[in-house]
Amino acid sequence: MKKFGLATQIFIALVLGIIVGAVFYGNKTAIAYIVPIGDIFIHAIKMIVMPIVIAALVVAVASVGDMKKLGKLGGKT
Repeated sequence: MKKFGLATQIFIALVLGIIVGAVFYGNKTAIAYIVPIGDIFIHAIKMIVMPIVIAALVVAVASVGDMKKLGKLGGKT
């Protein structure tokens, strides 16, 4: 089985999202079922992004070693 590249997967997901949106547009019952799934997805993304950003900052500051080399940004961090 052939594996698709990331760009192809994103394009397929975009097209499928447009199709699903067009099919369920204005359908109150379908929207009532889909909205909680979207909310869970958004909250999961927020929950994942913040620790990654904080970890990246900590690793960047720790890799410099000397606070004098880091300068003013090191003090703020």
